[in-house]
Amino acid sequence: IRIPPLSWRRHRVLVRAMSVLDGLASYLEESGALEDLECFLQSHAWCVPPEGVEEQPLEAGTAFRRYEELLGSILADFVDQSRRDFHLVGLGDKPSVESIVAALRAERAIARRDLPGEQLRTLLAVTSYEDFAAEARRRQEAAEEGGALTRLAACPAAAVGPAASPGQAIPSGSGRAPTGD
Repeated sequence: IRIPPLSWRRHRVLVRAMSVLDGLASYLEESGALEDLECFLQSHAWCVPPEGVEEQPLEAGTAFRRYEELLGSILADFVDQSRRDFHLVGLGDKPSVESIVAALRAERAIARRDLPGEQLRTLLAVTSYEDFAAEARRRQEAAEEGGALTRLAACPAAAVGPAASPGQAIPSGSGRAPTGD
């Protein structure tokens, strides 16, 4: 039996069905990476001062840099975990985080109105210090309405640091709640 080669049109449909965004969405769900980011934001919201305070504390800038590092490590881990499949979407066998971002832009992934598109928008919701501060303030307001905001949220990945991989806590003692003394 001879199997005819795929037509170009059918090949494009197959490749489109296996998009970078779909792979990223699967990775985010399986790894719990969005939950790690959520826990990090929740556990560090306390360090951003209220709106209108000119001087930003060093802790707030450090927390944002750690958030960026966590986000970068999530994307780098996605690249490492998915490397063997990227040839299916035309990225070759040596993709980088930058090539993944470019592929997501080319796919117009941010405009997708399905769950993977929503997950990408969640992942990219905080990309600057201003975004980080706004999200922290939103969480502070929610905490004032519903309870106390502490440095450590009730989630295991709350103390994820730059040297830790997603879901791995940093050493004990570095994420203790303020004592109020």
